Amino acid sequence: MNRDNNKRLSRTGRILLISGIAVAVLLGAWFGIQAWLGREVTKLLESEPLNLDGSAYITDVGRVRVDLARRSVTLHGVSVKTQKNSRTRKQGPVPVLEARAEKVSASGIHYRKGRDTVPGALHIRSLEVTAPEVIFEGVPCPEGDTCRTAAAGKRNKPMKIDIERFGISGATIHAGIWEGSEKNNFTAEGLDLTLLRLSFGSGIPKETLRQADSVPAGVSAVSLSVRTLAYVFKNGALKMEVDTLSLDSGKGILSAGRLALLPQYDKYQYAVRVGDHTDWVMLDVREIACSGVSLPYLSGHDMLHADSVSVGSVEIDSYKDRNQLQSPAFRQMLYTSVQRIPVGIDFPVIDARGINIRYEEVSKGATVPGVVTFTDMDARITGLTNRPQKPTQQYRIYAEGYMFGGALVKTPLSLPADSSNDRFSLKAEVGPMSATIASPVTEPIANVRIVSGDLHSVNVELSGSSVKAQSVVDMRYNNLQIAILHKKDPERE
Repeated sequence: MNRDNNKRLSRTGRILLISGIAVAVLLGAWFGIQAWLGREVTKLLESEPLNLDGSAYITDVGRVRVDLARRSVTLHGVSVKTQKNSRTRKQGPVPVLEARAEKVSASGIHYRKGRDTVPGALHIRSLEVTAPEVIFEGVPCPEGDTCRTAAAGKRNKPMKIDIERFGISGATIHAGIWEGSEKNNFTAEGLDLTLLRLSFGSGIPKETLRQADSVPAGVSAVSLSVRTLAYVFKNGALKMEVDTLSLDSGKGILSAGRLALLPQYDKYQYAVRVGDHTDWVMLDVREIACSGVSLPYLSGHDMLHADSVSVGSVEIDSYKDRNQLQSPAFRQMLYTSVQRIPVGIDFPVIDARGINIRYEEVSKGATVPGVVTFTDMDARITGLTNRPQKPTQQYRIYAEGYMFGGALVKTPLSLPADSSNDRFSLKAEVGPMSATIASPVTEPIANVRIVSGDLHSVNVELSGSSVKAQSVVDMRYNNLQIAILHKKDPERE
């Protein structure tokens, strides 16, 4: 009896042992295949330089992990940089790129090979890039030449790529970009980006497309947050800054803590250092909030739209010295610049509070500037667009505040929305004030000192186009006394 039991136990043990060995072999093969695929991916990425625009870039990967169950690939310690001597001296310098990322992971990968006229397709459920840091230095592009050369080699077969979710977290970007002889620098820190249902590529080879066509691309939703953005241009003379930028196209909201245009030289040095733009202008806008936002080329929209825009405060400081050589360039009217924005815009209502404007101008032959100030102003812009439904459509600006710190000012302004319409109009009302508060402006600019007087009201009507304008001024005053000053001796009347 005991002998039979021992035989049965031995048989069971053998079955368990064989099963264990089979499972171990299968697991070993499973993980072995994953490890082999990881080595093959590493070899594929590192074996040959990546060719982009005729320049060669080498890739280095610290570690690769392949998960067949999740159909995922994870790269740790990825870096891409320009290969040394990627061009000959005859071909000229190449852009320098250094990019690093802690981790790049793709999951839910499905590839379908193309055949005949049917293109290949790559589908990725999620693609995540963690803590990338990109440093790029471009090269000057001589006028009439090109800085880019098409990459040589075999033409790739067309492929359609779909990514359900593409994400970047904690990115830092530093880029030096040349425009002709001017170098501009772009910096982004603390950048997080999410794109949903990103797709690009098509089944039509590029060589069969018309010149005006492009390879289709699209995305259904965008989420973006950036701690700081900075763009330095005009050879370092001007800097644009954006702080705490946030965008969520799904919720239709866009906000920024601050948007600023900052000259990098003081107002007395700027005109000397920057020859093609002699006006020193500083702009500081705070607490920008937009609701009901729809982005162009996203979900079928072709315009940048916001139901409402609110601005918490605006500071504008401007300085002109007419003793300096003035720029010969023709300056566009404000509404002309709006009309020429390359993308359509539509903002039904824009409200701005706390607007303070300071304008200083030094007249020819003078040394002391005249100063005009507008303080504590509120403004509303309605119907702002550059894609009007009618050629005669206009948008309106209404502003109210104080001039010279004490005179109430109301200024309704109508501007054309369509490029075929070139007419604008303005009506300004200035409330009661002492005429002497304008003397700091009239003395240095017009050599006129206002000795005494009371202004009861000033009404200005202005209409015209970019070519000519006409105005009517109705000024009601009493006891006005002025003194004409000699230019050579301002103390003599």
